[in-house]
Amino acid sequence: MKDRTMEKSSTSNSDAETLRNDWDVYWAGHQHDRAERSIYDVGAQFYRRYLIEPLLTSVLAREFAAGSKLLHAGCGGGEVDKRVVADFRVTALDISPNALELYKARNPGVEAVIANIFDLSEFREKFDGLYNLGVMEHFSPAEIVEILKQFNSVLKPGGKIVLLWPPVYGLSVIALHVIHFVLNRIMRRNIQLHPLEPTKVSSRRQVEGYLAAAGFRLRSMQFGPRDAFTYVVIAAEKA
Repeated sequence: MKDRTMEKSSTSNSDAETLRNDWDVYWAGHQHDRAERSIYDVGAQFYRRYLIEPLLTSVLAREFAAGSKLLHAGCGGGEVDKRVVADFRVTALDISPNALELYKARNPGVEAVIANIFDLSEFREKFDGLYNLGVMEHFSPAEIVEILKQFNSVLKPGGKIVLLWPPVYGLSVIALHVIHFVLNRIMRRNIQLHPLEPTKVSSRRQVEGYLAAAGFRLRSMQFGPRDAFTYVVIAAEKA
């Protein structure tokens, strides 16, 4: 297994370090107590294994030829990549070493890279495509455009991206709002079950604006029952 580290970032060193530390804490499972995390994780694992993984696999198979070289930019713990890494040549990237340790344990043999998605300039090889899920919503609109520009920079001409991005109207988003309300407003627990999500999908026009600013053309957007109305699936092509 290859394991590379890229420390350079277009953001300030302190911002990059803060981002890395925050996500390392998240992936270490230190944000809330074990019982509460277990309840949350049971539901999340069901979603990922039986709903998200089949959806992601089918979308990537539609957009890319078997054996294509893909970058999973913001791979997290890699729970949904088992079938993907069997069909494609995947490079897994995350800013959190803890996340990559989980990823490598679940997907042995996959190249793993510690890097910041705000600066992908260290990549010399270009990719046929790039994908992630549950990543873009954690950043501001301006940051999203910068990230998408970095994605564009590592793609071959005609390369594509596939983003699974929760919308404001997603059932999981609504459910988590209810759970947080009960935990924090009623039970007074001060618990955050996942990192903040300031920028969820609200419209096609919103997404097209982000993509166009970074040199992409929207190919398709879909939202439906296959993942229990969890993600908007966005496919875009390098313009």
